[in-house]
Amino acid sequence: MNEEKDTVNNGVDSNLDVEKIEKSVEDLCRSNFSRNVAVKYLSGVGKAAIPYVMKALDSNIHRGGAIETFVKMRETGIEPLIACLDAQNVDTRRFAARGLGDIGKPLATVAVPRLIELLDDWYEYVRFDCVYALGILGDKDTGVILRERLKEEKSINVHNEIVTALERLGLI
Repeated sequence: MNEEKDTVNNGVDSNLDVEKIEKSVEDLCRSNFSRNVAVKYLSGVGKAAIPYVMKALDSNIHRGGAIETFVKMRETGIEPLIACLDAQNVDTRRFAARGLGDIGKPLATVAVPRLIELLDDWYEYVRFDCVYALGILGDKDTGVILRERLKEEKSINVHNEIVTALERLGLI
């Protein structure tokens, strides 16, 4: 490693290599190998990479890699993922919900109230991925809400995911 430029350590930088971060963000849309290398690097950079990765969410070809980076960041990625739940782009909202579920308990349970709110989203697959996450992050109280949703949900896909979520929560 170039000690002058790449001195990132645990998300704290003394001389951040912005060029390397920007190249890694660009690589989020490349082959699986390049994407995996980029995700690993950016998640290792930590908080300093967040503004760059957030910008990548605007691009359809970078969005999945950006969300994957936040998931790999684990605790550091939770706040940006929760912010993504408010995005105008439906794919950003749904991938963020799924990412929070993938981070799991106990780290991402802070997102449960916002995920519950998104059960009213107009887009079926946002609701679907919120239910997925709630099935991992939720508890018995979440299960009560999901059971009520089961009665009114019109999408068969979301309906089936609610059943799966209730099973994951050990409630059916």
